[in-house]
Amino acid sequence: MQLTIEIDDKLAQEFFSLVPEKKRSFYVSELLASHLSFKKKIETSDIKKGNERKLPFEVLPARGTMGTNELINQIREQEGV
Repeated sequence: MQLTIEIDDKLAQEFFSLVPEKKRSFYVSELLASHLSFKKKIETSDIKKGNERKLPFEVLPARGTMGTNELINQIREQEGV
C-alpha cells in the first residue's frame, strides 16, 4: 500500500540522512508497527476501574508550582544531571 504523509522538515531531513533510500519504506513500516504494538500493549495492560484507567505511572498531587523548563533545568543543575 502506498500512503502520502506530511512530516516535519527537520525530522524528514534527519531520517533521509540516516536511512538509505532503498530501505526507507521498510524502516517506516517497522517504526509504525513497533509504535502500534507498544500502544496496544499499554492499552491492554491498563487496569480498568469503572470508567477510569489506572495510568502506568503515579500521578503526584499538585503543589501549586507549574513545572517549567527553567525549573527543570534548575533541578538538573542542583542534582548534577
